[in-house]
Amino acid sequence: RESALPWLLGIADRLLSNTRRRLRRAEALLHRLVSHDEPVGDHADRVAGLVDDARRMSQIHRALARLPRHEREVVELCMWSGLDQQAAAAALGVAVGTVKSRLHRARRRLGADLAGGPTVATSSSSKNPVTAEEVAR
Repeated sequence: RESALPWLLGIADRLLSNTRRRLRRAEALLHRLVSHDEPVGDHADRVAGLVDDARRMSQIHRALARLPRHEREVVELCMWSGLDQQAAAAALGVAVGTVKSRLHRARRRLGADLAGGPTVATSSSSKNPVTAEEVAR
C-alpha cells in the first residue's frame, strides 16, 4: 500500500475498456441506422413525397365525408379502427350481412371517387348502383 499507482492503472484500464466498448456499440448502431448499400436519397424527394402523401390523405378524407353516414361508420370501424365485421355489427346494432354490404358499397364508392371515375350512388327504390350521369337524367 505504499503506492497508488496500481490502483490508478486499474481504474484507467477499466475506463479505457468501457470507452472502447461504448465506441464499438456506437459504431454498430450507426452502421445499422445508415445503410451503406442504398444510395442516400435527395431530401427534396422525401419532402415532395410527404407533401404528396398529405394531399392524397386530404382527398381520402373528402371522399369519406361524401359517403352516407351509415357507410362511413362501417369504414371507420372496420378499416381505420381495425374491428372485424362481427364486432362492427355488434357496435352498430346491425346484422353482419348489413356491415358486409355497406362496406362493399363504401369501397366501391371510394374507389370510384378516388380514381376520378363516375360517382356511384344507389337509388332509393332499388339496390342497383346508379352512376352520376343516370342520376342527372
